[in-house]
Amino acid sequence: MQSVKSKMLLLDYKSFIASTIGLKIVLCHGVFDVVHPGHLEHLRQAKAQGDILVVSITADEFVNKGIGRPVFDERRRADFLASLECVDFVYINYAYNPAPVIRELHPDVFAKGPDYGVPGSADYEQH
Repeated sequence: MQSVKSKMLLLDYKSFIASTIGLKIVLCHGVFDVVHPGHLEHLRQAKAQGDILVVSITADEFVNKGIGRPVFDERRRADFLASLECVDFVYINYAYNPAPVIRELHPDVFAKGPDYGVPGSADYEQH
């Protein structure tokens, strides 16, 4: 099992992608501030869709969940996610949305939680 520290991804995208040739990469993105059983199930289902699960989290400065949020800073959130067996790598995303990570990483699957709706729907577009 990988150590938590070795799961922290400072995305050097080119070398990361080169090391994963032939493997199916799944990307999940979110705040993951107060992680609950629904988050865990989502991550497990995402991992089942590929070989490598990368979880990108929203950096503190871009979290817009209300006063006092995030409850846990980005480093603590990343460390917690990296401790999960189903998560292979964690990346702190210093952007408002996951678009830069998707563009650079080129995941085979971008796994969104069920609360984000279907791509193209009004519910999906609000997130």
